[in-house]
Amino acid sequence: MKRKFGLSETSDNARGEGKNCIAAGSPKLSPGHKEAHNETSKNNPSFTSNKVFLFFYVFCLAGTTTSIEAKIVFCVDDDIFVMNDDGSRRRRLTHSTQATHRYPRWSPDGKRIAFTRYMDKTKSQTTAEVFVMNADGTDPQRLTYNNDLDGHPSWSPDGRYLAFASTRTENWAVFVIELATGNIRQLTSRDEDTDSASPDWSPDGTQIVFERFINIKTGSPRKPST
Repeated sequence: MKRKFGLSETSDNARGEGKNCIAAGSPKLSPGHKEAHNETSKNNPSFTSNKVFLFFYVFCLAGTTTSIEAKIVFCVDDDIFVMNDDGSRRRRLTHSTQATHRYPRWSPDGKRIAFTRYMDKTKSQTTAEVFVMNADGTDPQRLTYNNDLDGHPSWSPDGRYLAFASTRTENWAVFVIELATGNIRQLTSRDEDTDSASPDWSPDGTQIVFERFINIKTGSPRKPST
């Protein structure tokens, strides 16, 4: 039986591009703990400069109890770390010298972390892929394979799916991957005037909220009709 997901679109004030991880790597509390910070816009996918970006964030937590001691996952420079909520036991989970890691998210059961890996930190290759790993950094598994940008993974409350944004359709669009099978479905349609990114699930898993970036064409102002 195929599972259906509803989409909820939101928009608000204009926003610019972002680049760096630690400024944008908002710490993520493990399930069962309140979010420490709102998600920041500095690490969202880069879009062409002639677009006006509208956004509004909505966050959903599964509310289950973590199975490891660490409670916060976050980025420093190119790698992912975890630590307790009092700042103790800070541990580095990724150690790649070739890749850059961004957007870590706890699984609902606290046992795994989804994240985005930019495959070449020299920028000569711009591919980014979605990965998951155990909460202690072991057994990283690559979930997406293409020559585009896949990122911003978000767990479904039951832990069976990841929603993510991708440029595999030229513009940014929202997709869902089923972890057990690897099947990927596109949820937002391709539109040359819009991009869809930063998906997140509703607590009951029936809807996904995302950002839509609207390209407002510039030109001479329209004269009022007489």
